Amino acid sequence: MATLYSTTAKHNQSGIALAIALIFLLLMTIIGVSAMSTSALQEKMAGNLKDKHWSFAQAESGITEGDRVLCEVYTGRIPAIDPSNVTDGLYRASTTGDPVWNTVDWASGTDLITHTGWPGNNYLSDTTKQYIAGPTKYIIEEVQEVTDGLKGGFGYSNTGKSRMLYRVTSRGVGGTANAVTMLQSTFAKK
Repeated sequence: MATLYSTTAKHNQSGIALAIALIFLLLMTIIGVSAMSTSALQEKMAGNLKDKHWSFAQAESGITEGDRVLCEVYTGRIPAIDPSNVTDGLYRASTTGDPVWNTVDWASGTDLITHTGWPGNNYLSDTTKQYIAGPTKYIIEEVQEVTDGLKGGFGYSNTGKSRMLYRVTSRGVGGTANAVTMLQSTFAKK
């Protein structure tokens, strides 16, 4: 009888399966590391976007507070702004051509109005949660007097009356001192 196969024959293995498995393992490691670094980058971007939104909200609350001061604290025009008073945050229009908000020391200046920020002082003074890096600051600047030439319907006419224009400039910060937003609003008072 003839033997169909030999049990004593040696099978040489070249290890190709091991090499392929190691290549796949290397590829999976590269994909995993790439996914982790992409995730970390997206987390940083989300944090920066949150800081940007917080700083914008703070600056906007300073504008709102400045407008409120112009409406409620001063019933008419602001009395003569005294340039020698360096603690009230009120400025006359610049005569040098350089805007006032560029000359103010926003970080440590004394001639600023400090606002507790949005949504309120308790929110910022909660020591267990620090949401913003510093208080909202703003200034009110007298811009110029303008004469109205408005003629409207319903019997309204303001022709010949003058208004004083004020500029409110506000600076808000986010969760870090690097996230800064500055906003301006122009306000007219009779």
